[in-house]
Parts: sequence; structure tokens; C-alpha cells
Amino acid sequence: MANTDSDVYELTRALDLVVRRINGRMFRVMPTIDTHKVGPFGGMVMLAIADLQPCSIQRLVTEMGRDNSQMTRLLRSLEDKGLIRRDMDPHDGRVNLISLSRSGQESVDVMRNVMTDAVGRIADRISAADLRAMIRILRQLSGSH
Repeated sequence: MANTDSDVYELTRALDLVVRRINGRMFRVMPTIDTHKVGPFGGMVMLAIADLQPCSIQRLVTEMGRDNSQMTRLLRSLEDKGLIRRDMDPHDGRVNLISLSRSGQESVDVMRNVMTDAVGRIADRISAADLRAMIRILRQLSGSH
């Protein structure tokens, strides 16, 4: 059975509302936890690195939907702050692989705790069974079964 355009539209609206609620909470809390002054985009990139590491700059560009020069500038800043490290790809010496440093991982852990709190406030409104179903569905949508 195919999904109707109306259902997909409603899913889009619902996801947008949830993401905005989480972003609003993160925006309010971020200044107190952003001790390295990486900003919202820097935080998103660090979270992506945590999920993908080690990863190439090109993989981050694709994942984040940004251009090479923008990503390179941000990565240089994160590296200067001691939050990431670059290592040569053992299979291709022309490629740098990006990973979090210990300090970067600690920052990501703090961000994830704040995000978990923000999502927990929203998730408290639904049953445990619905929450498990939502996790399963969102993993299917993200391709990370």
C-alpha cells in the first residue's frame, strides 16, 4: 500500500515540529555548554563525526550538505581547538580521516546528554510502546536499522 501525499505531508509537518522543539531547547542551552565556542553548525558536525568516525572530509560534506571550503574551514577551527584530529587514510594517502579527540568526545557527550533531556521532555508525552515503535520507524527512515 502506497503512502498518500497527505500522509507524507502530515509526517513532514510532524517531524518539522519535533525538530524545531528540540532545536529551540538546544538553542537555549547551547551557550552554557558550548565552552569551545563551536556554534550550532560546529556542534552538528561534531555529532556527525562521532557517528561516522573515522570519516573523510568528503563524507562529512555529503552528510551535512555543505561545500568543501566551508567544511574545511570549520574542521580547521575544530582542530585548532583540539576537538578533532586528522589521520592519513592507510588505504589512500591523499585522504585525511577525521576523528574526535578526547576533548571532542567529551563535548559530544555533553551535547548528547542535553539532547537526550530535550527529547525526553517530548517523549514523556507518549507511552513506552509508542516510543519503541517511533525508534524503530525513525531508524527505518534514517537507514540505520
